[in-house]
Amino acid sequence: FYMPSEVTIIPGEVWGGFPYYHYRFEVTITNRGGGPGTYQYTYEILYNSGVIFEKATKSITLGPGESHIWARELDIRWDIVANFKVTLRGTWPENNYSTTGWFTKP
Repeated sequence: FYMPSEVTIIPGEVWGGFPYYHYRFEVTITNRGGGPGTYQYTYEILYNSGVIFEKATKSITLGPGESHIWARELDIRWDIVANFKVTLRGTWPENNYSTTGWFTKP
């Protein structure tokens, strides 16, 4: 399998005198194996302080060659939220994978 990730940033509105931005991050999970596999993925969005802003875990079963696109959209201030991290746990230990994307000012 593979799990690329992408962050799209769209300038948002100014609320309370500080600009907020609309962020969308997307993760594609593809089963490259010869049989079905169940994958559990956990995502975390972290404040700059390292404290978790949001966290969730989901599971999905994919057949050979199947893909699943998971996306999250949110409006945040770029200066208080640092990054997101997605961790994938697969059927076999070699399927464990992690990717990180950074929220930056456009």
